Order: sequence, then C-alpha cells, then structure tokens
Amino acid sequence: MNGSAPFTVATDGVAPNSGDAVKTFVDANIQITPPNATNPIGTNHTLTGHVNVNAGLGAGYVNAPNGTVITFSLTNAGGATAAFVGPNNCTTAGGTGSCTVVISSSTTGTTTVKATTTVSVG
Repeated sequence: MNGSAPFTVATDGVAPNSGDAVKTFVDANIQITPPNATNPIGTNHTLTGHVNVNAGLGAGYVNAPNGTVITFSLTNAGGATAAFVGPNNCTTAGGTGSCTVVISSSTTGTTTVKATTTVSVG
C-alpha cells in the first residue's frame, strides 16, 4: 500500500468549499487603416486604429468601449526614418472603437506599423 486513498472535492458552495468558478472568454481584433499607403517624404500620414470585441453574449462583434487605449509601434527598413508626430498611442471615444496617430518620414524606405491593446469587457 502506498499510503494514499481517493477522495472527492466539490465546489458546492458549502463551507469550506466555494461556489463554482465562472470563466468567460472573449474575442477581439484590431485593424489599422489604411493597410498600405505611399506618401511623399516629409508629409504627415494619419493611421486609424480600430478595435472590435465579442464578449460572447450573443451580440457579436461591437466597437471597443470608450477609453480603450491603442498603442502603435513602428519598424523602419530600407532607409526610412519614420517617427510618430505626437504620441504613439490614442484612446477610443464617441462609441467608435477607433482613434488616430500620425507618422512622418524625412527619408524614403518602408515602415511597418503594429498596434496593440488590452480590452476589458463586462
């Protein structure tokens, strides 16, 4: 005998057990528009970030809540020197799930832009 015996533990809400745990999984996506563009050097280029969330409550995808912060990052290649004109993040407002940032480059090349967010629902 190895000194062990099977026993059952239940989350029945009766002390010292807790009630059942509930975990809700949500889905979200983020887009940047325009997805591709060519601009003259030295001109400002506005990028719009948009976040959709699906809380799984049957409503489908809806705009992210007001106050959702979208943070952008960029990677330059081929001689590009793009930088943000102002902050590299923005906050959604007006129920749109969208907000904008601006970039500009004083040289030719290619710039890849990424966007991230943390979404709270419920």
